[in-house]
Amino acid sequence: MRIFGSLLLLGSVGLLSSCQEVLLPEEPGEGPVTNFEFAWAEVDRHYSFFDLKGIDWEEMRAFYSQWIDATSTPADLFSILSEMLGRLEDGHVGLFSPFATYRYSGWYAAHSHNFHFDLIWRTLLQGRGNTPSGKIFFGWITPDIGYIHLPTFTGSNWASEIDEVLQTLEQASALVLDVRDNSGGNDGNAERIAGRFTRDRRLYRRIQYRNGPANSDFTAPLDDYLEPNGKRRFLGPVAVLTNRRTFSAAESFVLAMRTLPQVRLVGDTTGGGSGNPLFREMPNGWSLSVSRWIEWAPDGTTHEGIGIGPHHHTIIPAHLIGLSDPILSKAVEILNNR
Repeated sequence: MRIFGSLLLLGSVGLLSSCQEVLLPEEPGEGPVTNFEFAWAEVDRHYSFFDLKGIDWEEMRAFYSQWIDATSTPADLFSILSEMLGRLEDGHVGLFSPFATYRYSGWYAAHSHNFHFDLIWRTLLQGRGNTPSGKIFFGWITPDIGYIHLPTFTGSNWASEIDEVLQTLEQASALVLDVRDNSGGNDGNAERIAGRFTRDRRLYRRIQYRNGPANSDFTAPLDDYLEPNGKRRFLGPVAVLTNRRTFSAAESFVLAMRTLPQVRLVGDTTGGGSGNPLFREMPNGWSLSVSRWIEWAPDGTTHEGIGIGPHHHTIIPAHLIGLSDPILSKAVEILNNR
């Protein structure tokens, strides 16, 4: 991922976090040099992890600008900007043009998948057990343990969806909440769903936004609390299943759930994306996404670029993918013991 001409880097657009903001600039020229400088300056002004990751963005400009001039084609510009943005190693940073898309995928691509939903759908859920909208899949793992798969936090009407599921599973003594492959969405949805599993108000994160020209300019920390909410609540033992593709708002959900004493995290470390992107339109009509905040755990640590580690690290060996799910089996074992 470090060579020019890297259109091989182009991947599908991932799910985008909420609180996105599109700011339309004035209309400067549309030449390649102007667009390169615009993209560099927007990242310089808004990106939140320069200091945390030890990145010298001025150095990046000096190096990559030498490859752009007035004769550069759109493909050249896209390739060089993608290369430069890739140095941030941030899944919330992206470049979107009419002919290609770049998003950093190293947060999950080099890691085992550790999830095969089709196996669960065919065997445990037996092809049934999802809400009418298709947002949530649910059923019974054992006569006493319910299973809920939350594949995303995008969209609306989550309150009625999760309340319907909890009502159906109200006789469960324990629950598995599976957020493997959940790449995020609206962290408000994530927070409201997590509120169905607490009886107390709990601090679960602090947020700081970039708010000035210096890389170290941030707002004061803003506290976010997990609040009890919803018509239906479940206060028994819960296992939350994670993998490397648990990302963004899904990691905010994990942060909230791990504050609860009855919750255990099982699976692989999450993807490590806490940035909440700002979207900017470039002079040539392309779009650019940039992480604009730092999400801190209550203990002052951040999972950006690292991920959130589970209480019980468990993987699915390659030869068992599609045949069995040791992560789910471990969760059932833990819940039975509790």
